[in-house]
Amino acid sequence: MPRSGNTVLASILNQNKKIGCTPNSIVFELLHNINEAKKAKVFMNFPDHGSVQNVSKKIIQNYYQDWKQDIIIDRSPATTPKNLEYYDYQNYKYIFLKRSLVEIVKSFIDLSLKNNTEKSIEKVYQEITDPNTMLLRSLLALTNGLKSIDKEKYILIDYNDFVKSPKDVIKKIYKFLNIESFNHNFENIDQFSINGMKYDDSILGSYKNIHRINTESITKRSYNIELPQHIIDFCRNYENLIVV
Repeated sequence: MPRSGNTVLASILNQNKKIGCTPNSIVFELLHNINEAKKAKVFMNFPDHGSVQNVSKKIIQNYYQDWKQDIIIDRSPATTPKNLEYYDYQNYKYIFLKRSLVEIVKSFIDLSLKNNTEKSIEKVYQEITDPNTMLLRSLLALTNGLKSIDKEKYILIDYNDFVKSPKDVIKKIYKFLNIESFNHNFENIDQFSINGMKYDDSILGSYKNIHRINTESITKRSYNIELPQHIIDFCRNYENLIVV
């Protein structure tokens, strides 16, 4: 889920050069687009499913073939019902992050206010709850992933636990991935980067700097924002779908 510690967690994990925690990934966008090509008349005129499947099966491997890290953590809504159709999902492990949806919505509104936009709370809410946004796709991936993935194949990390005890959460991840421990720095954290590349948040308008983190410590902010009841109800209803 966005605004749940993804970027700072990735920045910490990337201190270990054996781990490559990606930015928001386009891997499943590529898989989706390849499979959408099968709706074209040129394909239906000669439906060579096997050749398309050959491309799809190698997308993940080919995308990361130049990455030097031993372990790649792809950050994407990989476990939506549609995405699970594209790959052998039980052959992978999953790290799910979750946070109070009310807090996530407030975080987006707070970011919009910081960027001096004139958007109302209702406008921000409508934007971030569009079905095609990262928030709802991530919620779908979380709820469907917890239902579809074997329990030994995933761990669920609560944002509050991460803020309260980041060292313990990192240990949990290392144990889950069965990798050798590493002495991470939790008080001097770099802004997110991987393979010499960084986010360009300047293109995101009212949500610019969304990936900028507090580099000195891991803390939870409080938001002096009062949400209308219908937004709170929306959040509560979605949270009731998250069954562990």
